[in-house]
Amino acid sequence: MSTKKLFSILILMLLVQLPLLALAKEHNGEDLEIFGLEVEKLLAFVSAHLAAALAILILIAYARTRRNKLLFVAFAFFQ
Repeated sequence: MSTKKLFSILILMLLVQLPLLALAKEHNGEDLEIFGLEVEKLLAFVSAHLAAALAILILIAYARTRRNKLLFVAFAFFQ
C-alpha cells in the first residue's frame, strides 16, 4: 500500500469521528454519549486501535530496513 493511500485512510478515519462528536449529547451532568456509547470510551477505543495500526506499520518498516531504532518506536506504540 502506498504512503499516500495510507495517509488518506488515516485522515478519513479522523474526519469520520468529528460529526459523531458533534452529535454527542449530555444528559443531566452525565458523560457525553454517542449512540449509547460514552465518548471517553469511544475515543480510548479508537486511539488504541490507531496505536496498534501504527505499531504494525513500524514493524513492517523494520522488516524492510532492519533499523533497530524502529523497534523502540514500535515498542512505544504497543504500550
